Amino acid sequence: MLTTEMTTLASNKPPITEIVKSVKLLADPTRVKIILAIIKAKEDYCVTEIANEAGASQSATSHQLTRLEAHGILKSFRNGKMICYHLVDSPTTRQLRKIIRIFE
Repeated sequence: MLTTEMTTLASNKPPITEIVKSVKLLADPTRVKIILAIIKAKEDYCVTEIANEAGASQSATSHQLTRLEAHGILKSFRNGKMICYHLVDSPTTRQLRKIIRIFE
């Protein structure tokens, strides 16, 4: 019986690696500012607007946007000559929103 209970506990364990990856995304102030800017905008945001809101250069902003997109937090699309972003509705993004709300 004890072995069955231990197996059940192990299978219900949260994906620690995914949790750590998500929390690490918030370790960079520019990434947090980017996420906050897009949440506040409640609409798609282009790189220039995000950079202005985050107080970072377009180059630094683009670098962080690429990282956030690679982790499935943001999705990009082309709007004419501009690249715009929006938050992806995913479990990870919802958890990041909750974490950010704690500190607001």
